[in-house]
Amino acid sequence: METYTIEDLVWAIAADKGQVSLFFARCNYRKLRDEMMQQLRKSCDISEIELQAEDESLYRKLKAFVAKENPTALMIYGLVNVENIVEFLASTNNLREKFVADFSFPIVFWVNDTMIGRFEELAMDFKSFGKPISLPITEEAVRVNLQDTIRRGVRGDSKFYQ
Repeated sequence: METYTIEDLVWAIAADKGQVSLFFARCNYRKLRDEMMQQLRKSCDISEIELQAEDESLYRKLKAFVAKENPTALMIYGLVNVENIVEFLASTNNLREKFVADFSFPIVFWVNDTMIGRFEELAMDFKSFGKPISLPITEEAVRVNLQDTIRRGVRGDSKFYQ
């Protein structure tokens, strides 16, 4: 997997404006992911959806979102929140052609290694429509993230594993 910068992702989003394209931005560190998401927000016009435990269908969630907003690009995060991820991803895979037909904007999925594995296991056809993006991670960022994770674990943070 090639390594890309946020600037590369911004360029790809701009290049695909007006058409559906999928990007799977891989980051295993929540704090670092949040920082990269903030950079992306500052660099381009992008809407966002955080998935919730009760979400059952990505397609329905996007249709409802698009009915209210007209995004030029969209980032989706929180796949780890979805309680029934097996059904959620199977449904996404089954409706993959509808994504291409019904949406006309780039979509960035923020995923960790576990979620990439789940896509490969349960929604490989959908995932094959997208481009995996590995963003650079410095040793300092890993150290800071580890310290943050330890603090959240000690405090009993409910989102400890995200």
